[in-house]
Amino acid sequence: MKKITFIGMLFLGAMAFAQIGINTATPEATFDITAKNITGTSETAEGLLIPRVDRQRAQSMTDVETSTLVYINSISTGNQSGTAINIDVAGYYYYDANTNVWVKLITSGSSEDTNLYNKNGSLSENRTVAQDNKTLAFTSNANNAFSIDDSTFSVDAANDKVGIGTISPTNKLVVKGTNAQPNYTNAILRVDGNSNHSLDFGTFADSPYGSYIGSVDKVLSSPLPLILNPLGANVGIGTTNPSPKAILELDSNNKGFLPPRMNTNERNAISSPPAGLMIYNNTVNVMQYYNGSTWINYQ
Repeated sequence: MKKITFIGMLFLGAMAFAQIGINTATPEATFDITAKNITGTSETAEGLLIPRVDRQRAQSMTDVETSTLVYINSISTGNQSGTAINIDVAGYYYYDANTNVWVKLITSGSSEDTNLYNKNGSLSENRTVAQDNKTLAFTSNANNAFSIDDSTFSVDAANDKVGIGTISPTNKLVVKGTNAQPNYTNAILRVDGNSNHSLDFGTFADSPYGSYIGSVDKVLSSPLPLILNPLGANVGIGTTNPSPKAILELDSNNKGFLPPRMNTNERNAISSPPAGLMIYNNTVNVMQYYNGSTWINYQ
C-alpha cells in the first residue's frame, strides 16, 4: 500500500506541476532527487542507481530511445558487433538512435579520456583541420617546443629560432644537412621555382672545403656553381675547385670576362679610383687600368 500511495503521489505531482521531486517538496527540474543527508557523516548510501545489464542484454534491446543510459556490468556475454560495437569494457553507455549504437560515456580522468592534452596517441586515419577564417596559435617558452620527427623541423620558442635538420638552431633560421660535393642532389638548401633551374646552397665535404651557391639545370641535372671558399678566401665561378693562389677564378670554354664599359667622361667621374682598377674605355675602344696616378692603356 505504501508503494502504491507513493507512486500515486508522484503521478499526482507530475500532473499538477509537470515536475517530480524525491526528498524535496520544491523540485527544480522535471525529475529532482535530493539526498536525505547532503552533509555529515552518515554511512547510508545515497545516489542514483542506473540500470545494470550485461553486454548481451544491451545488444538484444530493440526500439531503444536516444539518450537511454545503462551501466554495462559485464562483457563476458554477447559480442562487440551491431549496436554493441563500442561496448568493449564495463562502464556507462548511452544509446544514439541516429547511429543505432551504444556509445561509451567518457568521464574526465578515465583511461578512455585520451587526447593530445593528457596522453600520447596515434591517428587511425587521415585528419583535416578546417580553420576557415580562424587562427591556430601555440605559445611556449621551451627549446624544441614544436617539432616534426624530432630534428626534421624544430621551433625553439625560448629563443625565437627555427631549425630544419637540427633541434638546436644557433641563428634565426638554421638549415642543417650533410657536407657533400656539388651535384644535382647534394645541396643542403634549394630555392626552387617552376622553371628548369633552381638555386642550390651547400657545403663541401672535400677540397676546397668551403661553401657553394649553384644554379642547377634541373633538366640536365647539372650544377653551375659559384664557389665561396672561406678557408682559402677565394671565389670560383664555373669551377668547383678554384685555385688557392687566386682570389677569383673564372672558368669557361665558351665565355669571356666582360669588365665594366664606360666612356672617358664616366671614367674620369670615378672618385679616388684605387690602383689596379680596370675598365673598358669605349671612347677609345681599349682596356685601361689605373696605376695610382693615371689611367694606362693595356698594350
